[in-house]
Amino acid sequence: MPAFDFDVAILGGGMAGYPAAIRGAQLGLKVALVESDKLGGTCLHIGCIPTKALLESSELYHRVAARGTEFGLKAEVVGYDFPTISARRDAVVNQLYKGVQYLMKKNKIEVVAGKGRLRDRNTLELGGKQIKAKDVVVATGSTVKTLPGLEFDGKYIISSDHATLAADVPESICIIGAGAVGVEFATFYNQLGVKVTLLEALDRLVPLEDQDISKEMLNAFKKAGIDCRVGVKVKGASKARDGVSVDTEQGEVWARQLLVAVGRAPRSKDIGLEQLGVTTQPNGFIKVDEWMRTSHRRPASRSVRARARHAMHLLAPADRLGWSDRTAGAGKGPRGQVRPLSVHGVGPRHHSRRDRRFRQGRRGFQDRSDPRNSYRWSQRDRAHRRARAHPALPG
Repeated sequence: MPAFDFDVAILGGGMAGYPAAIRGAQLGLKVALVESDKLGGTCLHIGCIPTKALLESSELYHRVAARGTEFGLKAEVVGYDFPTISARRDAVVNQLYKGVQYLMKKNKIEVVAGKGRLRDRNTLELGGKQIKAKDVVVATGSTVKTLPGLEFDGKYIISSDHATLAADVPESICIIGAGAVGVEFATFYNQLGVKVTLLEALDRLVPLEDQDISKEMLNAFKKAGIDCRVGVKVKGASKARDGVSVDTEQGEVWARQLLVAVGRAPRSKDIGLEQLGVTTQPNGFIKVDEWMRTSHRRPASRSVRARARHAMHLLAPADRLGWSDRTAGAGKGPRGQVRPLSVHGVGPRHHSRRDRRFRQGRRGFQDRSDPRNSYRWSQRDRAHRRARAHPALPG
């Protein structure tokens, strides 16, 4: 038997990696977490958290400036100080970052700073150091994408990373891409009084959402004064007149800055997947089965397939990671049975006869129509939906 330093080694300390590390430690495993930058990853430092802090400031300013008198507020001058907005953004991020660091210490997780690479199925290599573990979890996250011919310079042509950490706002901005990131920044800039032009190649805003949502958002954006143009193909962009000229099939669009928000790409290159024979899809995402296991069956994988969204579940063979059925809270079962394990401790449960009788509305249980029982019913319904969505499968 080879000697292992850890039960689990996790490559990436973002919103997928560090909750997985915490859950592993809670289940009694010795965990190593390898991170090249700061714990928390994109979501905490240049994504979800700082952008919501910015939006909170812009929404408050816009509401007071545009509708203050409606709420009985009297202010001769309503303005904003962007350096202060930025300082608050950083303070929110730093507070949560310290919380993540505390969780690592509390759960006795060894955090290793450095850019890791898979050497074999049980070894991570960073610099001259090697970390050996029984199982490896890949949680390397994603990075911003751009369009051919559009290179980020951080001043005129920027990404969402640049926009999130910017020290000021431009007089006008053109945003390519009306997905989640594009419409979020369109809202932020518009609320601060920036002239916004939003370009989308498809026929509606937020094309991954329902059409009704796209329709309502388009109406709201037009009412707010955002110039929305759908079905627009961008051919290129260049610096012009102390700004950026965007060449489209419908003509030129000029703005002080150009924000390219066309999605994110997985960080799956140069981490050793190729030499291990791990299969990736043409777009770079790691190919996994329904339990997030790679083609290299031994590692229990938390795939980049999550597209940098919040970590939902770490799914792995329970006996391989040393997580017994009883420890995982999934009831008894044959050895090797694959069970879903919730990162946040909210996973499928086996339900008793009493639960089933409650759901069927048999005599002796509370009436579903009673509003006092609505919360209890919703909790039961969610539990049963999870159980149906994640049935136990043989390993």
